[in-house]
Amino acid sequence: MSTASADDLESIFKEQLGAVSEALSALGADFMLIGGLAVGVWGEARSTRDVDMSVRVLAAPDQVRDRLRASGLEVVAGDIPGAMARGEAVRFERRGRNDDPVLVDMLFATTPFEIEALERRTSLRVLGIDLPVATPEDLVIFKVIAGRPRDLEDASALADLHGSAFDWKRIREWCRQFHVESRLVGIDPASRVDR
Repeated sequence: MSTASADDLESIFKEQLGAVSEALSALGADFMLIGGLAVGVWGEARSTRDVDMSVRVLAAPDQVRDRLRASGLEVVAGDIPGAMARGEAVRFERRGRNDDPVLVDMLFATTPFEIEALERRTSLRVLGIDLPVATPEDLVIFKVIAGRPRDLEDASALADLHGSAFDWKRIREWCRQFHVESRLVGIDPASRVDR
């Protein structure tokens, strides 16, 4: 990956968000920002090099590929038809820019939780673009499911900032359904020793 200044990265993020939003809107897709950039919107900004989106689209896979390609995005990892069928992720970068410091990861929503989270999304201004973003509560669930150390740190930070407004029973239930409820220890206020 190439080295880019903070201003360059912000410009690239803005360009990527605009391209993805335009393409997905043209397809009639339900979509929202998830991942590190969304965490930064709701809390403390942190370093990230990718745009993570949750997407539900009824268009055919070739239409999705063609529309994203027309917006300047090319698949670099994953398979759109398979990802749409199995609820997996596909990675995109700007066409002809294999040294691009910013990548776009689209997770195709298929589970009841992902679909419900899309219905609960909220529109916010992100880098000057109106964009649907996952709620902090749903981001916690996404992060706990992902389960990497950085994800669990993000979940904990979101819980510290917004947890008083969370429906913790709902969070516990979704985590139980994904068999990751043990990862809530230290995040869920009910599990904290320091209460």
